[in-house]
Amino acid sequence: MAALTKSGGSKRNGGAKSRSAGAKEPSASAEGGSRQDVTRQDASRQEVADHIASMLESMRRLAHQKDMSLLYFLIGAAVEEANAEKASRA
Repeated sequence: MAALTKSGGSKRNGGAKSRSAGAKEPSASAEGGSRQDVTRQDASRQEVADHIASMLESMRRLAHQKDMSLLYFLIGAAVEEANAEKASRA
């Protein structure tokens, strides 16, 4: 069982409150990126797969830099899956 912090979050998640199930993730443009907003309802599967692949590539580079070989491998598999999704729907 996770202990609650003063902010209402748990120690397990770093003390931050978790988002509610209906909360939207911030859009790429809100993070300073120039990507099209893939959180909108009419975003195509290709757009979402492209956005996911891009985000995963950044995480994969970090895992490689810190010699996290298992994470590097697993993220690489997820990148391949996202790229396959883009290609299969094109």
